[in-house]
Amino acid sequence: MASTYRKGNVSTKQAAFGAPDMALADVVAFAPGASKPKRSLIDPGEEPLGCSVDPETGDLALTSLENASGEGSVEIYLHAHGSPIRYTDPALYRFFFCSYDDNGDLFIDGLTKTGFGLAELSKGPRAG
Repeated sequence: MASTYRKGNVSTKQAAFGAPDMALADVVAFAPGASKPKRSLIDPGEEPLGCSVDPETGDLALTSLENASGEGSVEIYLHAHGSPIRYTDPALYRFFFCSYDDNGDLFIDGLTKTGFGLAELSKGPRAG
């Protein structure tokens, strides 16, 4: 299936990541300068929307607008590989975009029941 939703990308020294595709529920990784993906990270049952890479650790954060149960989340792929650690926030029910700051803290924006919301996942040990 051809992607019609992939817009933008994020990159590190090791890889460039195509923006998440809501229709395919994935994000693709490219070697620097490559035009064909070297791997895909599948986000089954989710609607991926935004991503960011921690430049220090290479961890990939992937926001999901919602899943089958209707809640949004952010998934962290350690070193941009394998299965993610999934985080939700009871105050945020839709997750839009995310960005790491210079300290490795992750900021996520989205919707609360009353309007715009912002959440922070502080740098430190990540537990599922």
